[in-house]
Amino acid sequence: MKMAGDSVIDYSTIKGLRGKSFIGVGIATAVIRNDRLLMGLRRNAHAEGTYGTPGGHLRVGESFEEGAARELEEETGLKASEFSFLGATNDRFSEGLHYITVFMKALDVQGEPQLKEPEKFLGWEWFPTARLPKNLMLPVANLLKQNPEVFKR
Repeated sequence: MKMAGDSVIDYSTIKGLRGKSFIGVGIATAVIRNDRLLMGLRRNAHAEGTYGTPGGHLRVGESFEEGAARELEEETGLKASEFSFLGATNDRFSEGLHYITVFMKALDVQGEPQLKEPEKFLGWEWFPTARLPKNLMLPVANLLKQNPEVFKR
């Protein structure tokens, strides 16, 4: 994954931050079509085996919209230029990582999802917003605890 200044931080670096005074800022993008939420099953990264929305780290100097658009295109090939704020979560992962995750909803999505980062996801699936999978990534689960209807609006 790339961060500010085009330096690369991989999962082993992130794992090394466990227990340190570090809080990451994540950006997550909800893509909803026909009452279905786009989610990917994570692999080879923290929260492996859980479903999450497209997202990653917010880069230094990025707005929420810029980060959401970048991560959405990097991971799925989808493009969007308009977003709305859905909420933010305070996420303490069992692996010892701590993140604040900002959720944005993409409003004008163009294209069909593609698996652009197969090292991080097994694939993209559309789930009815009323029947999301049980094994949700912690930030998604926390957002739903705050507002169970968040993806239905």
